Amino acid sequence: MSLKNYILEDWVKGILAHPVTKETIQLKAIASKGKIPDATVFLKNTRGWFEWVEGQSQFERWLRRGEYKSYKKTKYRNEKQAMEKLYKKLSLKGVILDVGGSVGTLREFLKPNTKYLSLDPDADPLKSINKEKKEVYNCLKYPLNFIRGCAEFLPLKSMSVDTVHMRSMLDHVQIPDLAILEAHRVLKQSGNLIIGIYLPSGKSTKTNFSVYCKEVLRACLVTIGFKSFQDHHTWHPSYNGLVKLLFDNGFNIYKEVWQEDWDDKVLYLTARKIN
Repeated sequence: MSLKNYILEDWVKGILAHPVTKETIQLKAIASKGKIPDATVFLKNTRGWFEWVEGQSQFERWLRRGEYKSYKKTKYRNEKQAMEKLYKKLSLKGVILDVGGSVGTLREFLKPNTKYLSLDPDADPLKSINKEKKEVYNCLKYPLNFIRGCAEFLPLKSMSVDTVHMRSMLDHVQIPDLAILEAHRVLKQSGNLIIGIYLPSGKSTKTNFSVYCKEVLRACLVTIGFKSFQDHHTWHPSYNGLVKLLFDNGFNIYKEVWQEDWDDKVLYLTARKIN
């Protein structure tokens, strides 16, 4: 993939803001000629920084290798069919910001001409696309509206988008509270936040002893040298913990969809901005 596969449409340029000050900025403030717009702000002296860097690097390497080792096209088709079924139950409307959106496969499930922007800390996510994935996801044949950035510091004006989408990323951020506060800030009044996340204890509101034991065993294996068992998630939320995170930061959950074939451990929820 080359830089021509990335775009930034005029409507995005019109809602750009400095990721820290939140003041209106021009595209040239985050992009030099011939380069992908970069609005990243890293918290290098804050707890969790090294764990985040290691996890992000591991995740990007995994994408470069490809998510599947064999029968790739079949597995991508199965993945797409499962997500199509799920996203029919969710409401993706208006201007959509896909935080941690990577290559933008969410576009596959949106209506034509939907205003969509992917934001991700990966400097060049389109490098990860293999031919099998591109054959299955038609949206990957088209340029991607993309800005490099972090969930904790969104480079957009306040109240500028209708939907913030966070799939498989909230348990990877350095500071979940700040990521949710930023989603709240950029959402229009009564805007929707959609989160897809793996919950180790599933629907249970109590500590799952078997999950606890597995994590202890994993930590022991990593300590004695089995690095392949290392967990690169920065946060392991319970259902109650996730609900509290959203409520504390100005959201009410009004819809939950548990993804099929995941033993009630993958939740997609829709929360509405309430204040």
